[in-house]
Amino acid sequence: MMIPASVMVVPLFMTVDQLGLLDTYAGLILPYPYLSTAFGTFLLRQFFITIPKSLDEAARLDGCSDWGIFRHVILPSSKPALATLAAFGFIWTWTDFYWPLLATSTRDMRTLEVGLSIFKDAYGTMNRPLQMTAAVIVLVPALVFFLALQKYFVRGVVLSGIKG
Repeated sequence: MMIPASVMVVPLFMTVDQLGLLDTYAGLILPYPYLSTAFGTFLLRQFFITIPKSLDEAARLDGCSDWGIFRHVILPSSKPALATLAAFGFIWTWTDFYWPLLATSTRDMRTLEVGLSIFKDAYGTMNRPLQMTAAVIVLVPALVFFLALQKYFVRGVVLSGIKG
């Protein structure tokens, strides 16, 4: 987390270029996990620490294997953290401007954020109503995704207040 993602862009660009993935969907999608891995690892680690060990011990006494404990105890308990990570990942990916600008060169492969910056000059003069309309249209999927996962955020806050 101490190394900003912008420092990793040049080696990432060179790697994607050598693999022949520039201006492809794979070249846009594959690099994103490498740009946000540290945050996700830190977030999930901090949440896993808060899960009581007594849940693991009770599952082990009931005859659960390590995989069974992970699948039946840890994953259901960590839905709020996973939903938070999914929301952050989606919103960061959806609103990213820098990587899609570098990784695409044709008009068909540009993302909405890059297209939005090009859209402002499409009419020769600044047309603020059209720009704001386009910005709201680009915002809608991220807002819908957040609202769909909002119940997990609320559940995580409520569960953290329960005394054990």
